[in-house]
Amino acid sequence: ADDCWIGANVVITAGTTIGKHCVIAAGAVVTKNVPDFCIAAGNPARIIKKYNAEQKAWLKVI
Repeated sequence: ADDCWIGANVVITAGTTIGKHCVIAAGAVVTKNVPDFCIAAGNPARIIKKYNAEQKAWLKVI
């Protein structure tokens, strides 16, 4: 995980990968791979935002 921010009390299960420039919210339990440029939160963690380089903004994932 290059250039990532991982919050306090995060659990990342074995074999799971975190992409580049990701944010993992505090208390998240990451059970699946997180792609590059994403924000993940929750238990189990899910992607809540992705970075769009063209718009230069974090876009909410529905």
